[in-house]
Amino acid sequence: MKIRKFTKKDEKKVKELISGILEEIFKIKIKKIDLDYDIFYVAEEKENIIGTIALKKIRSYQGRLKRMYVNKEYRRRGLAQKLYNKIIDYCKDNNIKTIYLTTYPQMIEAQKFYKKQGFKFTGKKYKDGRKQFVLKLK
Repeated sequence: MKIRKFTKKDEKKVKELISGILEEIFKIKIKKIDLDYDIFYVAEEKENIIGTIALKKIRSYQGRLKRMYVNKEYRRRGLAQKLYNKIIDYCKDNNIKTIYLTTYPQMIEAQKFYKKQGFKFTGKKYKDGRKQFVLKLK
């Protein structure tokens, strides 16, 4: 397994991974998946995309963690931690001091992971009629 930067040739496989996970959670067809981020990493094994993580800069010193997904067959093996560490290294190298993220109430395991990393709950918001939790790491 290797973690590397996303390339345009990954787009189809990344969208399949993300839409599959979201469709399983929300039981609806996902129509659009944005992949435009300042940095985007994929975890790859045997030419399969098994995980993703991205970051969008908000300001020069702030970023928003996005697209952290791991194929369910590869969960509980430390892959999420490896992807997360890659983004944290990027943040340190680029002087990003504060990271925000949003997650859905249904993503309980993701919330546990983020809290373990030091993220704190800062509020709620709604997107497309669905409640999201907002978390912050400083």
